[in-house]
Amino acid sequence: MVCNIFPKSYKQVPITCVLILILVVVFLVYKYYDLKKPCDSDIKSIFLSNFVTIDIGQLIVVLYSLYSLSSFEMQVGSSVYLKMIMLSLMINSVLECMVHKYNSKIPCSLGFNGILMSLIIISLIMSKKISKIVMSVIVIIGIYMTFSSNNGKYVGHIVGAITGLFLSLIYDRIINNK
Repeated sequence: MVCNIFPKSYKQVPITCVLILILVVVFLVYKYYDLKKPCDSDIKSIFLSNFVTIDIGQLIVVLYSLYSLSSFEMQVGSSVYLKMIMLSLMINSVLECMVHKYNSKIPCSLGFNGILMSLIIISLIMSKKISKIVMSVIVIIGIYMTFSSNNGKYVGHIVGAITGLFLSLIYDRIINNK
């Protein structure tokens, strides 16, 4: 099984295991069947592009990041972790769609990096290792760097950072149903 590489029991991190499996399968399908990348500016293409990784190096980094975040899944529980991922996917897709409507020259972002960025920021803020103000400054600098460069290479990361900051602000109200 894919998740036997975890020192933790895969039963403790089922969402992480399923994500790893999905990302590896999608990578292999796109790699070996030479499918067209979902890079249109509509919401469906942008949503699907979150799961498409075409570079083995990027896939390894994403898998390692997911592995690292598995402790966060154990901390908040699989149900809350899944809610965070689903909300991040939806918000990131809408924000990135808006970015492409604003500037159609920005290339689509492929991969799970935006969602990971969102989860990393949520976990940092929730663990009190970084304040919301410091994270806001980092996000603003990232937005400036993304839009001041011509290629917009890091749109997925920045959108994920914004989403993570937003979700961490509304965490108790939305995710914990308080």
